[in-house]
Amino acid sequence: MKKLLWVLLIVAIGLPGGGAVASMLHTEDFSYTPGTLLTATGNWASHSGTTNFIPVASPGLTYPGYLGSGIGEAASMTTSGEDDHTTAVWTANSGSVYMAFLVNFSAAQTAGDYFTHFYQSSSLFYGRVYAKLVSGSVNFGVTRGSGTANYSAAPFALGQTHLVVVKYTFVAGTTNDTADLFVDPVLGGAEPAPLVSATDVA
Repeated sequence: MKKLLWVLLIVAIGLPGGGAVASMLHTEDFSYTPGTLLTATGNWASHSGTTNFIPVASPGLTYPGYLGSGIGEAASMTTSGEDDHTTAVWTANSGSVYMAFLVNFSAAQTAGDYFTHFYQSSSLFYGRVYAKLVSGSVNFGVTRGSGTANYSAAPFALGQTHLVVVKYTFVAGTTNDTADLFVDPVLGGAEPAPLVSATDVA
């Protein structure tokens, strides 16, 4: 994982700020005391790693026009270490599920790594979102599951807050679900074409 801050995790049916939202499955505003470990909030649990525990950081992130921008604090992560997941339980097995969050990278690894995903169990992660350092900027990528990340060539600035949305779509049959990634989409309009997509065969 890279050094980053993220805040306002939203898992929903529908792209935030655009189109109809069928149902909000989970919202995380990080309304906790700064310095508190995520796993001490009662709403998060660790599924791997025993170093670099993830604390609540202040201030939270803001993004112009984004639902909930500036609400709550943030979570601060660094390279490698503990991986946490929300203890909220919900089920989705058809249509599309969206996860949106704000992120601000101070650094990233040149080899790239994933930093968030939909969690099913300690070994099943879907819609993994990746970031890697390329010529002083961040490139984002995505996988449906555990395959090789499909990165976009578009650069995004370090030290700037970005809105990231990952869309996971269930497709009838096996090994053919898809994951789409949007970064800094225009808010309030129709869903745009994804920045990058992935359909794994694993």
